[in-house]
Amino acid sequence: MFLGLLQSPVPDDKRGQTQHYVNEIIKLLSTLGDNIKQDVLKTKDMCQTEIKEAYTDLETEETLTNKAFSDTKAADSELAECYAHLQDIASNHSVHCGDKELPRACQRKNDTKMHTFDVARQDTWVCNFTAGSNPTKCTSSTSPLKTDLLAKRDLLRSAYEAWKLDSKMCVDDLTAEKKLCQNTNDSYVGKQATCQDMFSNASDHLCNFRERIDKWTGYLATLKKAQEKGKTMVPPKSAEWTDLNLIICMLEAFRDRQKMTFQEDDYTTCQSKAKDLEWVGELDLMETKMSTLTSSSKYDHECLEFSFSGGLAEKYMAPTQGSGTPVTFFTEPEVSFAYTETGEGCGATSTVSKKVCSQGFRVA
Repeated sequence: MFLGLLQSPVPDDKRGQTQHYVNEIIKLLSTLGDNIKQDVLKTKDMCQTEIKEAYTDLETEETLTNKAFSDTKAADSELAECYAHLQDIASNHSVHCGDKELPRACQRKNDTKMHTFDVARQDTWVCNFTAGSNPTKCTSSTSPLKTDLLAKRDLLRSAYEAWKLDSKMCVDDLTAEKKLCQNTNDSYVGKQATCQDMFSNASDHLCNFRERIDKWTGYLATLKKAQEKGKTMVPPKSAEWTDLNLIICMLEAFRDRQKMTFQEDDYTTCQSKAKDLEWVGELDLMETKMSTLTSSSKYDHECLEFSFSGGLAEKYMAPTQGSGTPVTFFTEPEVSFAYTETGEGCGATSTVSKKVCSQGFRVA
């Protein structure tokens, strides 16, 4: 309305007064423009800081999440080695502690516990007493009876010594097997405890990995929110500031003419000048960097799947699918990881999923 009133040429006697009021208006508008620019500078700096911090958080979390994934795979591999060793011990356990034949020494001892032998020959005792013989001479060491009795005695003693040797060897062999069985039992129980600890460790890594994915998603949402905030807060002020400078330009053109009036091309001329004025600079929304990071990331999807073929697969899949079947964990709400016994991932419908992590913690 004010500009409309000024559309008519100003009389010469009113020139000074009109210039005064126009200058006051220009001063007010200039102050308003400066205030708008300063406010926008503060807003821009604030938005730029928020965007940079959000992007840095997302970039850092990408590295941490990738490390958590690598740590989980390493723990899964170590758990697989532990289970393989446990199976070896179990095989040895069946060898040393299972039902099997007695040692050969024990078999020989049992077979020879009863010793069978021929009795001494009942030779005719020929002794000529009238010719000077006597019982001592007739049973000398070279006599058939004495020789046969001594031979039977020696054979009996030899058989007994052999039986005692087999008996000792039997006891030694059984003691050694018992010790091997006991050692195997101790090793098996100890290895079971070790593998259980390693399973807990691998599960904790898995759940930490799931929590890091959730943080990654949160940082991405924060970055997008900061970008939207920058888009809505800075550009509208730019248009307002440009329009304000267009009006100031037109008033200055009006004021500085000898014959104070507006000309037809004032608007287009001032519009061009206002657009060329230095503004607060562009706000870097970092959209290109964000796009590059998310497009190469494993975590920029609504539902994520990660397969493991080591100890975690042996734990969860072997009981139903057999050894060698990978387990696929997929993301669910409430910071959860779940799997199905059939191996389905995201969108599994044929079987009920089983949670292994919830809220970043292992589900027992």
